[in-house]
Amino acid sequence: MMDNARVQILLSTWNGERWLPELLASLEKQTFQDWQLLVRDDGSTDQTLRILLKWQAAHPDKLAGLLLDGSHLGSKLSFSRLVEASTAPCLMFCDQDDVWFPEKVELQYTALRRLEGQYGEATPLLVHSDLVVVDEARAIQAVSFWDYRDFEVAQRKQAYLLNNVVTGCATAFNRAAAELAFPVPLYALEHDRWLALVCAWFGQIQALPHPLLLYRQHDENAIGAEPATVNGLSTRVDG
Repeated sequence: MMDNARVQILLSTWNGERWLPELLASLEKQTFQDWQLLVRDDGSTDQTLRILLKWQAAHPDKLAGLLLDGSHLGSKLSFSRLVEASTAPCLMFCDQDDVWFPEKVELQYTALRRLEGQYGEATPLLVHSDLVVVDEARAIQAVSFWDYRDFEVAQRKQAYLLNNVVTGCATAFNRAAAELAFPVPLYALEHDRWLALVCAWFGQIQALPHPLLLYRQHDENAIGAEPATVNGLSTRVDG
C-alpha cells in the first residue's frame, strides 16, 4: 500500500452498484496519481461491497481503508466519519454516481497548495469547481451547474449562512479545514454546507470556474440539482 498519499478521496457508498464502476474508472484515469481512496459503506444491500473488494484486489495500493460498521447514517454523518478517519493533507469528497474528469485531482490539489502558500497550512482552505449536470445515461442537462442554480460563487461570507454555493463532490480541502469543521455538528444541514460555512468565516474559499466532473441526477440522489427557480419560486436556499 502506498504510504502517506498527498490526497485522500473520501467516498461514501450506499447501494451504488449501478454507478460505481464508472466512478472508479474515472478515478483510475486521473492525471495526478498520488491519491488513495478511503471508503465508508453506509449499509449497502446490493453488490456494492463486492465491487469495492474486487477493485481493491486489482488496485491494492489505492485503497487506504474500507470502513464497514454496517450502520446506515446518511450522507452527512457518513462523510463526517470519513473525514475523522482520514490522514492526508488534502481531502476530496466523492459521490458514488459521479464521473470525474481526468484533471480534477491535479487542478484542485494544485490550487489548494497555492492557497496554502498564500495563507499558510494552519488556515482552513477549500477549493471547489463547477459541475456538468447529466442524467442517468450521462446526457447533458446543464453545462454549468452554477449557471443552472444561479449561484453567486463570489458571495460574501455572511451569505453562506443562507445560500450554499459549494457542492461536496466538487471540493478539495486541507487538513486545517478538516480539523476545524469535523466531526460535523448534528444540527448542521449537510456536511458540505457546514464545511463551506466554516471555511468562509475562518479561512478562505476559492472557486475554479470550469467544470471538473459529471454530476449525475437520478431518482436515488440524496440531494438533487434543481434549477434556480421552480414554478417561479426560488430554490437557492438549499444550494
